[in-house]
Amino acid sequence: MKVAIVSDVHGNLVALEAVLADLERVRPDLVVHGGDLAFNGPRPAECVDRIRELGWPGVIGNMDRALETHRREPRVGWAAERIGPERNAWLQSLPMEWRDENDVALVHAVPGDLWKGILPDTDDGELRAIYGPLGARLAVYCHIHRP
Repeated sequence: MKVAIVSDVHGNLVALEAVLADLERVRPDLVVHGGDLAFNGPRPAECVDRIRELGWPGVIGNMDRALETHRREPRVGWAAERIGPERNAWLQSLPMEWRDENDVALVHAVPGDLWKGILPDTDDGELRAIYGPLGARLAVYCHIHRP
């Protein structure tokens, strides 16, 4: 089974459309999103709308949560105004964990914490300690902006 994870779009519609074109070529069996869809790019509403249209399951990211909790910061407030209350409510309703019937689990960062970053050189023992409690055959995290 081919699984594609699309995460940390951050309001960059051009990048999202490029990823969608690649997904057309790759044709994964499952696509899920790892959050951080809207904040910090020029087209936050369009990115949220596109992901919703696609119907991909996914999770909330730390910057999605910030649209609710950090609105006084000018850039966050700008993005929150662009997406409006209905899209923001949808983002806030996303779960912190997602799991499918194939035993794949997805979180934005670490279980229970949207802000903690785990670097690619983290040793296997620490990864097992952090993600093992998810109880999934495959645990996926996003957040760090590295492949």
